[in-house]
Amino acid sequence: MMHVVAFLSRYVYYCVPFLLCGHAYTQPCHDMTPPQQPTTFVIIRNAVRTGFNNVALSAGTQVLGPYWFNWTAFVSTTAYVDTTAIGSGQNQGNSNNPIIGNLAYISLNEQPSARGTGTYRNYNYHRSSCDIGDGLQLIDEDWTSAFLPVSTPQISQLPYNNSLWYFGPNTPQAVPVLGGYAYQFANLGFEKNCLPNDNCAGTVVWSKLDPLDLISLSSVGRLESKKEGTCIFDSTVRATLDGWQITADILVNSPTGLIPELPDQTVAWGSDGFETRKFWRVIDACPEQFGVGSVAHREQFGMFSNPGVVSGWPDPETTSASEFNYSQYAFIDHISSHGSYNPQPMFTSGQAPFTYNSIIKFAPQSWFVGSQAPGAGLRVFNGEIRYYRDHGDSSQQ
Repeated sequence: MMHVVAFLSRYVYYCVPFLLCGHAYTQPCHDMTPPQQPTTFVIIRNAVRTGFNNVALSAGTQVLGPYWFNWTAFVSTTAYVDTTAIGSGQNQGNSNNPIIGNLAYISLNEQPSARGTGTYRNYNYHRSSCDIGDGLQLIDEDWTSAFLPVSTPQISQLPYNNSLWYFGPNTPQAVPVLGGYAYQFANLGFEKNCLPNDNCAGTVVWSKLDPLDLISLSSVGRLESKKEGTCIFDSTVRATLDGWQITADILVNSPTGLIPELPDQTVAWGSDGFETRKFWRVIDACPEQFGVGSVAHREQFGMFSNPGVVSGWPDPETTSASEFNYSQYAFIDHISSHGSYNPQPMFTSGQAPFTYNSIIKFAPQSWFVGSQAPGAGLRVFNGEIRYYRDHGDSSQQ
């Protein structure tokens, strides 16, 4: 803010206390001889970020012109964050440089990371005075203010609900599930929340507090899950820059097991066999969740033992699928046998108790979710599959 005084009427006359008011000018305060060189008063007030963690609240009073040296410049200021006063100061001009003139200047520098965020503001009083003799002064006064809103920086591009999934090794980082994807990663960002004219340079430093070692975090903010989660916000990511440290708690969820969706069903397969259907729901580490929806899954067998086989009864093929085959939240494991084998497979009942309870053959059985690819996914079932003459069954170890 600048204004120029060219006429005597611009000034206010004050009598110096204890002196009589007279009219004899002992020193000039401005040029009255044509062409006039006006006395110029410059009012400075500013609020700006000079660094990502520094707010400068500045105020100044400056007198320029041919008789600047006969003037006294003064400024006082009080700084606030919202309505809380955080500092004050004053200064009286003192300069031997005609280019600068008589300058009173003060700047209060504050760190928002320590003071807090809000509207930074200064309230300023500016005064320029010139003694003209006989106890008279010419005085120029102004009251000004400047303000700057400062917001808390933020970690951006966090995963939904600050949650990552973990589906085991060699699975896609975005696993297709019911209605979308289950993400095992996030590319974090850092919003400085600075205004266009602010100086907010600097590169954020990423770190983590992760006692269970559930996540990885790269130097550029790449966040990934790396281990089965607990559905508790066990991990914290931290973004640090110039005195600020912004944190976000991270939860890792994982599929944890299979539970029956419906009672087992056994049906006849033609006239020479059976099919037992086991309805499985995939559950996760978060008990309040509805389950993992329609995700890729695969089956894996160990070596089969055949204590009851006389002839026939070949080993079954494993099953894999890109989505569930029963409902949005359940899949069916088909355990079946039919053909001219010895002993002959048959259907006797749709549910227990069954007629035959001697094991024909059995093997270790595992179910994995997250991928159909061998060696990929997270194991949610580790048990045994068993074939009887009139039904099949499986159970977890």
